[in-house]
Amino acid sequence: GGGVDFAGNSLWPATIVESLASENFQLGDRRYWRKATILADCVTQLCAPNANGGVVTGRALVDDEFLKSVGASDDDLARYRCDPAFEPPRLLAG
Repeated sequence: GGGVDFAGNSLWPATIVESLASENFQLGDRRYWRKATILADCVTQLCAPNANGGVVTGRALVDDEFLKSVGASDDDLARYRCDPAFEPPRLLAG
């Protein structure tokens, strides 16, 4: 048959993501976390290839880097902070 429209990527958080798991396992101070909506917004961008300049496939993506690659600024990323006054260090992305 014809071609199949399929894309495959891995998406990783740069910081600990706010969740019941991070709370239950006490993964540090909440100010070091970002809200889970950062991952949801990445997936939304990945599922809308016309919005981000084309299909992204076969890549290992880090949430904040990917959002910046599709036009987000540091100010835009601030809304994902669990503590609005503190920029969490990128503990999970080298």
